[in-house]
Amino acid sequence: MSHEMEMEDFVRLKDAEIAALREQTDNLVAMICGKDREISSLTERLNRMTVALDDALGIVRGMRARLEALDL
Repeated sequence: MSHEMEMEDFVRLKDAEIAALREQTDNLVAMICGKDREISSLTERLNRMTVALDDALGIVRGMRARLEALDL
């Protein structure tokens, strides 16, 4: 095999390796983007739950204040 053919084979091999790495990178980026959307969704849900808990705490505090005012 001539040196030129060896170099062509080497370049083809490296091109294939690069293509495989690009595909893996694209897959990882897609996975990260999906996780980012999932995290954003969960953060949104947690924020809504926090607001609901704050509302409930306000109601409980109000009821406690009324009970204390009745001095039973």
